[in-house]
Amino acid sequence: MDWFFAYGTLIVGALATAGALYKEASEYINLSKKQGKLLLALMYLFTFFLLIAGIYQTHATRVQAYADKQLAQRDREQAQKDRQTLDDAKSRIDSLQGTVIQLQGAAISGLSTNLNTLTGANSFCWLGFVPGQQFLAFVHSGKFPLYGVQARITELDEQDHVKGSPFGVTISVGDMIRGHASTQPVPSGIAGSPDYFNANIFFTARNGDWVQLLREERVKDKWVRALQVRGRFTSFKKERILCETIDPEFPRKPNGTIDPDFLVPTAKVPRCQ
Repeated sequence: MDWFFAYGTLIVGALATAGALYKEASEYINLSKKQGKLLLALMYLFTFFLLIAGIYQTHATRVQAYADKQLAQRDREQAQKDRQTLDDAKSRIDSLQGTVIQLQGAAISGLSTNLNTLTGANSFCWLGFVPGQQFLAFVHSGKFPLYGVQARITELDEQDHVKGSPFGVTISVGDMIRGHASTQPVPSGIAGSPDYFNANIFFTARNGDWVQLLREERVKDKWVRALQVRGRFTSFKKERILCETIDPEFPRKPNGTIDPDFLVPTAKVPRCQ
């Protein structure tokens, strides 16, 4: 009802203004009664048109304000919907990205495992042997199989000088299954001694090469040994000790070392087993 009172106020004000103007005009202009009535009618008519224009302008302003309000409300609602749509899309994209990253990680992990299975990765083997034994035992160590393993055994005397051919004796070990040992007959080129056995064993396989230092002595009718395996595969930046086993009873040099060729570990290394 606010518009009713507003428009009523305009009408009353317009009529009062027209009457006041007519009264002032009558004081300064001598008009006949008929002319006065005509002037008053014209004033009322002019005031009426002004009133209609004012009412129209007021109504148009109110309609425009209402329309602007409704449009602003729709804009806010649409903007909120757009933001929600964008948030949902971003959430889906983030979820898809996470899924893609997980799938990529799984694919890379699977590919790495397959490559390691085909090459042997960082797996290796080492020789277990004591004089009098009728076979050579090559023990596999690592998570993956080995392929095309060859071992060149260079036997040494007690002064660590090469015995026999400097090229040693080459044995074709072949492929090796994870966690298994491969036995080979003792070749005639390995002489051995009843009291000691010293040798450097040079291995090659599909995944690279490594060397084993093997030192064994009979101490109080018991064989004690010291062995160290070190190598450098494609994943190693430099040569490292792969495993080491030194029996407590094994004789050491006066300076406490095993052999000049044995590297001193800078960190704890696993036992050869």
